[in-house]
Amino acid sequence: MNSRAQGKLETRRLLSDAALVLFSTMGYAQTTIEDIVDAAGVSRRTFFVHFSTKVASAFPDEEEKAAAMMEMLAAKPEGVDSVGHLRRVAIEVFSDRFREVPRMRERLLLMEDNEDLR
Repeated sequence: MNSRAQGKLETRRLLSDAALVLFSTMGYAQTTIEDIVDAAGVSRRTFFVHFSTKVASAFPDEEEKAAAMMEMLAAKPEGVDSVGHLRRVAIEVFSDRFREVPRMRERLLLMEDNEDLR
């Protein structure tokens, strides 16, 4: 990955982390995009380069991951064990996210506590 792409990923992660902290401490409804960009130290425009909505900042790449997982599940080869196939797909889709398990847990708890995020 080149340094520009790495920088974009880091900015996206910085925004998402800031959003998660603010949603957890201030509440989702009370947190504004301005709060998020201020906490992340970036511009409002930068926020919208990475996310289309405030809620998307709490769950980066979830739609893409879900779509990829659905495609991979649908492509199960004939004669392959379903549970084994599911396990392989989950590992492939989420292997890069295993280090983020604590963040994923926080996001799921946040969803449970905030109707706006469901």
